[in-house]
Amino acid sequence: SIKRFHQRSDSRLTRHLSRRYSAVDQEIVRGISLARTLRGCGSIWRYNPSRLSPEDRMAIYNQSIEADHFDVFYSHTWFTAGRWKVLTLMLQFGWQTVLLIWGLAVALATILRQTDVLPAPLSFQPDIVDFSDECPLGPWCLLCSFVASLMGLVIAPYGAGLYKDELCFLDVASIHQTDTDLMERGVYGIGGFLRISHELRILWSPPYLSRLWCVFELAAYRKVNPDGKITFAPLFVERTILLSVLCVYLANFCILAASTSSDSQFLARFGRWDELYPL
Repeated sequence: SIKRFHQRSDSRLTRHLSRRYSAVDQEIVRGISLARTLRGCGSIWRYNPSRLSPEDRMAIYNQSIEADHFDVFYSHTWFTAGRWKVLTLMLQFGWQTVLLIWGLAVALATILRQTDVLPAPLSFQPDIVDFSDECPLGPWCLLCSFVASLMGLVIAPYGAGLYKDELCFLDVASIHQTDTDLMERGVYGIGGFLRISHELRILWSPPYLSRLWCVFELAAYRKVNPDGKITFAPLFVERTILLSVLCVYLANFCILAASTSSDSQFLARFGRWDELYPL
């Protein structure tokens, strides 16, 4: 059986002797949709596979399917916190859903406020000449849009049929994590996986170029797939976007608070909810 194993075209020894490092071992080519990896708030990305039990790693592997190519080969390092990868991929994958739900939430909040379904618990006095009345004000658009944006990120992977999904190579899902023979075939078959990948997407973080395996994937992809697309996706971009959005919402809430009447008027108006809208 050992002799037969070494005679396999995909074995480590045979690949080394024949210099056929980019040969595709079609029997073990498995991919997973990007949407599936992001479900459950991206649990597949958030946990380092070395810290998972064999059962959990096998459960991840079973989510992959047989494939003949990859739309995207994800190159990343597990030394980087998974939450930033999840944020990056969720924004890249689900931004259309976020904008759609955000717009619907703002429109719905506006309609409900204009029809007096939602109250205006706040008030402010605009600085206009010859105008001294107080104007009603409600925080509903801000609140609803903020909550809707978060919901859009979470539910976007479950509506993958509405958008173009990607069949991707992800090491923890595409390479067997418990069977040593299959794992070896997967590791030494990386050149073949890179060869049939339409795009190499690098989830860049500071430790990336310090990891020999990551540098190998980058160099090997250009070698075996010279016409393939390489996309550089720094994780700090989406992190900056998130921080900017949070700052904008915080500034809006501060402006809203500064524009309203005193706390006593707020409480008085808000306390009339039960009288105006009895259950």
